[in-house]
Amino acid sequence: MKLGNVEGDINGLWQVAHDSGELTSAVTSYDITGLEGDTDIEYKLICRFIDDTTVGDYKLTFNTDTGNNYGYQDIKGIDATASAVRDTSEAYWHIGQTSTDDYICFSETSIFSKSGVVRPGISTYAYDITGTTVTGIIKRGHFWNNTADEITQMVITAGADNINIGSRIILLKKVHNDGMKTGTLTPNKIEGAWERIYDSTLSSAATSVTISGLEGNTDVLYRLIVRSVKGTNSGNNAIRPNSDSGNNYGSQYLKGQNTTASSLRGTADNYIYLGTTTNADDMAMSDTLIYAKSGYERTILALIVSAVNGTTVDTTQIQGNSWNNTADEITSLLVYSTGVDGLGIGTHIELYRLNL
Repeated sequence: MKLGNVEGDINGLWQVAHDSGELTSAVTSYDITGLEGDTDIEYKLICRFIDDTTVGDYKLTFNTDTGNNYGYQDIKGIDATASAVRDTSEAYWHIGQTSTDDYICFSETSIFSKSGVVRPGISTYAYDITGTTVTGIIKRGHFWNNTADEITQMVITAGADNINIGSRIILLKKVHNDGMKTGTLTPNKIEGAWERIYDSTLSSAATSVTISGLEGNTDVLYRLIVRSVKGTNSGNNAIRPNSDSGNNYGSQYLKGQNTTASSLRGTADNYIYLGTTTNADDMAMSDTLIYAKSGYERTILALIVSAVNGTTVDTTQIQGNSWNNTADEITSLLVYSTGVDGLGIGTHIELYRLNL
């Protein structure tokens, strides 16, 4: 049975718990209150931060705890330098950074919120994005050393007014209740949840697939999942919003290949890279978060595994990207391979939008 759109709780679904909308005035801190962390169990915080005129360090704390009860281990890529650092006595989770006016940070943080254990989290963010420059990419594992208190509040702070106009803060919760509360039915979508709007498995090899009819300014956020199988030729998997083939993309990646860690920046790319298949039976997979709304550079976070064959995973990487088109609404995504017919039989593509 297809119910159409269900506004309410559906077990196991991510739902929007809070959406700031794009801020119309700059603020120094932003509070999310009224949370029930022991009931919700898991949160996902997605932030697009726009800088004001000074350095912005975006710090997340829980409830009113600003003591040295937080810690982290991170890995980062800045241009061609890969590095790692640990801190066991912080007063916050560091979920983003910017250094000057109008620079952008795009951040995603997963939080296990239920009390009874130390609260862990994982953040991925690309920072100091301007034009086709993505200055750095960071993956950070966190903990909050509080096992007792239910999370009822999250506070994000930055420098003076450094959560600037255009910033947006979206909190999703994982619905863990039993059964389904239907609430209000609305045709075609589930309010506040990820909705799959494209789903295709290739029955013949192809060089490209176009997902059309998009409304990026309305949808705001997309999540693209690509599981590719090597086709007739090897190649890089990639996407281009609106089929833009100009050198209008920037990238910063951090990659692990066997025992080697590496980092690289690109400022004149002509696509957004999403993995490689080289040998027969190779597969690649990518999970990509896209802030699609126009007005600023479009920002992208991707997790990629490449050249998977049997029990061998050749490379894994985290990547931040920009598309320096600030004006045009995204109406299509071109998913393609740099090798002719490089998307083989069995390649699977899914696109989701977040119903805000």
